[in-house]
Amino acid sequence: MTRISSLKDYVKFARYVLILLIVFSSGAPSEVLAKQSVQSPVQNLSSTAGPQQDSKDLEILKLKQEIDRLKMELNSDKKISPSSEPPSIRPSSMTEREFIESHRAYQDNQSSIEGNKNIYPGSLILRYKKLMSEYPRERTYSYLYARIAPFSEKSELIQGIVSKYPDFPYGHRLKWNFLLHEKNPPDCKSALISAEREKVLDPELEMNDIFTFLNQCVTAQEDAPKIILTFDNKSIKEDADSYTAFSKNADNSITLKKKLFKSVTNTNIRLKYVGITRKSAGPELHYKITETGDYIYLKLLFVPKTGKQIINKTRNVNTTEFLTGNGAADLFIGVEDMVSLKEIQIEE
Repeated sequence: MTRISSLKDYVKFARYVLILLIVFSSGAPSEVLAKQSVQSPVQNLSSTAGPQQDSKDLEILKLKQEIDRLKMELNSDKKISPSSEPPSIRPSSMTEREFIESHRAYQDNQSSIEGNKNIYPGSLILRYKKLMSEYPRERTYSYLYARIAPFSEKSELIQGIVSKYPDFPYGHRLKWNFLLHEKNPPDCKSALISAEREKVLDPELEMNDIFTFLNQCVTAQEDAPKIILTFDNKSIKEDADSYTAFSKNADNSITLKKKLFKSVTNTNIRLKYVGITRKSAGPELHYKITETGDYIYLKLLFVPKTGKQIINKTRNVNTTEFLTGNGAADLFIGVEDMVSLKEIQIEE
């Protein structure tokens, strides 16, 4: 028996049954319907005996055409369009990858993007949570729920999937994405290990760009504490009206003394590495800059490991951030810049 899957189908089915009842309760001979395939409607009507029979035949013809139209509608409704909801149970003709990818596309089609993050509707989240609870032995449902679950549940869900299904590549994909893009601070080294595991389990995956970035992220994180603060002053003239002297301290700070005509100003600027953090554009290295003294304008330049050309990124530290020359500012450096960075230089 045809399964009525929606209110729309139910209405159409009821109309279909009603029309059949009308046709077969009208007392019309079955020959009338058979004639339609031999002669045109006009010929059929003109060959009947009397106006009463003509009227009955015309009504039967209209009903038959309505039945055919409803049949076509019902048949067309059964076709699944690309944007349709994927099957809840994986058909035998569909591979696990095809099944998962169809659900991933369906989930993302329901989402909205805020910043760089997909936001999924609550009804969708509850639906996949129900599927996971109904089929606890199916790893696909655990994965499909975990990828859209609230942040507070994700870490435990992902760890459960990886532990229970160590040979499931999608579980390791969940883990490295979470460690890199959602965990704060990001854990690039552990993310790289999980990505490498996914590649081993699914060798056909194209992951070169992912591995490039993850390796850069690990390198940047290792190099970040080694970055030093420098001051480039090729000549100091004690007898000049204007000069700058500096001293380098052991704690990555520099004391500057500047003479401008008869006045002398002093400042101490310190660079401290805080750690890696997750920003909207991705993982970045976080430094804290503190200043005490009388300077009201300082410029920081990024010096690359190779060549003398300054990386196309500068940071001005001025009174807006330091109020009257004393204060602190945050400096964030992207992974790609950090990989090629040699030092941070003070320039006046």
